[in-house]
Amino acid sequence: MKTALTGFVLAAALAVAGGGRAAEPAHPNTVAAINAADLAARIKAVSDDAFQGRGPGTMAGERAAGWIAEEMQRIGLKPGNGTSYFQQVPAVSISLDAAHSSLAVAGPDGMISFQYAEQAMWVTPHYESADVSIANAPLVFAGYGVVAPEENWNDYAGIDVKGKVVVVLINDPGFITHDASLFKGRAMTYYGRWTYKYEEAARQGAAGVIIVHETEPAAYGWQVVRTSWAGAQSYLEAPDKNNSMVALRAWITEDSAKTLFKRAGLDYAALRIAANKRGFKPMPMGRLTVSASMHSTVTRTVTRNVVGVIPGSKHPDDFVLYTAH
Repeated sequence: MKTALTGFVLAAALAVAGGGRAAEPAHPNTVAAINAADLAARIKAVSDDAFQGRGPGTMAGERAAGWIAEEMQRIGLKPGNGTSYFQQVPAVSISLDAAHSSLAVAGPDGMISFQYAEQAMWVTPHYESADVSIANAPLVFAGYGVVAPEENWNDYAGIDVKGKVVVVLINDPGFITHDASLFKGRAMTYYGRWTYKYEEAARQGAAGVIIVHETEPAAYGWQVVRTSWAGAQSYLEAPDKNNSMVALRAWITEDSAKTLFKRAGLDYAALRIAANKRGFKPMPMGRLTVSASMHSTVTRTVTRNVVGVIPGSKHPDDFVLYTAH
């Protein structure tokens, strides 16, 4: 594992190593009051091309951390980690080798593979081994994949998905039907986020999740899915090597979903609406099964959180904490 230097020493080392790179943005002139102009100036600075997207563990990402720490120091924040503005964070980066990976669904009509990037995107968060696979896992349609007791909603009610792959819709129940009585109406809650879909399926014991992408409910087009999931995926280093997560994290286009449901003998359009009504029941997708083979490159690194504090004026053992990562 790469050793991380602390404080501004690392920022200086990276500055030397990154010779020829674009100049970093200057620190803006700001005032003590919170205002839109100062917020916009800082957002513009940290999104500058010089930081190349601020990837965790990358040279440009670490330069961005250095810039933020300098900004904290400039406005008078004290170091939040002893004498340092930084916390070392062990992390892992997982990059799928699409050329040596596959995702396919078998049924009475044979086995059909998804075309990477054009029809589907898939990754695994598991990294105990470079090779992770799922074989012949039954497919289940679980609506939105939501368990929300406060909403009296459970898309996993009455079905065991252990070892299976669930297909779910993006966003919350009620969004596409404009039903303001469900969840927060057209405002997405955490239940609607893709992160939650994967987390809940893991709690249910599923082997994987396939999210159906639609532009309006997702609030972005398929190209965003392609771009976001084609690169390295970053995670915190975990003792279980992420084995508590679902092994397969996948997205498919709406057209691919329609074909998939048709192969299962199901009406996608009808079930899409049914999943937005109370009492929806999850269901097996006919005799379809999923097999996935995922070969990834796993890279361990140490990145940094940036932490600054303001000690309390009346209670010096209390702090206002500012952090970024």
